[in-house]
Amino acid sequence: MTNKKKIILISIFFILIFMVGYKYYTRPQNFKRNISGIKYQTNNKSYQENVEIRVEGRYSRKLFRRFKFEGQIYLNNKEFSCIINNSNSSPLTYTDEGYTRTYGTIYSNTNLNPIVILVGNWSSKDGIIISGPANARKDALTETHEVMEKFLSDYGINDLE
Repeated sequence: MTNKKKIILISIFFILIFMVGYKYYTRPQNFKRNISGIKYQTNNKSYQENVEIRVEGRYSRKLFRRFKFEGQIYLNNKEFSCIINNSNSSPLTYTDEGYTRTYGTIYSNTNLNPIVILVGNWSSKDGIIISGPANARKDALTETHEVMEKFLSDYGINDLE
């Protein structure tokens, strides 16, 4: 076998390996996760409530883009819909009497862990946040800062309490 034929065969082999790897990496996957979280209010340390967060949907990755999640988020068994993509955020919506309404905005890292939800027309002064996984307010604040670092800095918010 000549060197030219060897180079062609090796090139074909690597192209096939790349194609199989790409197909495997980008294929959509069913995604389910249960998370225990905390619902709290900024600047009100006495307000804290446990929340069960269930995430169900389809998760896919792209080679030069981050990820896409399309599915449902259940907060204490109440269903909301979202599509999270490159921005790592999405409106969290639900249907009420035939109308689509917005519950808040969901933020997450690439692997959908942790999850932070800003409820309603959120304010850093007294807004409601759901964050998980978390067992205590301190954990929830840590997760919120981790996921929302850029958002908080863009709006000049240095610290949430």
